[in-house]
Amino acid sequence: MLDIATIHFDYVSTKGEKTSRTVDVKTFSQFGFEGNCHLRNAYKSFSFKRTENCVDTHNGETIVDIFSFLFNKLKQYKCKNSIEEVEKFSNVERDFIGILVFIGKFSGQLITKKKNIIADACCELHGDRFIGLHDIDFGNGFFDMNTDSFNKAVDILNGSDGKRFGIIIKYAEKLASVPKNPWMEKAAVDYLKSIKYT
Repeated sequence: MLDIATIHFDYVSTKGEKTSRTVDVKTFSQFGFEGNCHLRNAYKSFSFKRTENCVDTHNGETIVDIFSFLFNKLKQYKCKNSIEEVEKFSNVERDFIGILVFIGKFSGQLITKKKNIIADACCELHGDRFIGLHDIDFGNGFFDMNTDSFNKAVDILNGSDGKRFGIIIKYAEKLASVPKNPWMEKAAVDYLKSIKYT
């Protein structure tokens, strides 16, 4: 997996215990990040809300907004091969993909036809139809959202990029055409269409 950045911070556990951590960040979402923790010598998950006094170990600079810092680092990451390119795309477009996975799972399992629809959406967004995007495992849990994270992701994309939002609606409609009784998927599409791009 990609090493997006190495950061040092104080972490407050759910029990209120504070530890000093250094982590090689591999991936992140709107709520937190995951990576190799030097203290525990293990792969761990961390919440942004419980992370304090964060510093970039590369240059010692204080990080105020960890999500924005990691997102910018990831966008600047120079991929060495197509596998890294797909991994980088999955991280950068996690919200975009997550919205479609959320809709695709309304009727239960994310079947192959739905996975291919999501892969086609990724190809349209990326601008390149390279094979690797069809190799992304959309059903592995990495892109899973609950209702709150879905709504937050929709707000973020709606407020930042009309192109992405248009592609999401287009492919959400395709996802809604797959199941026999797609009323939940259609309700999600109607919700997306009701939101005006800001």
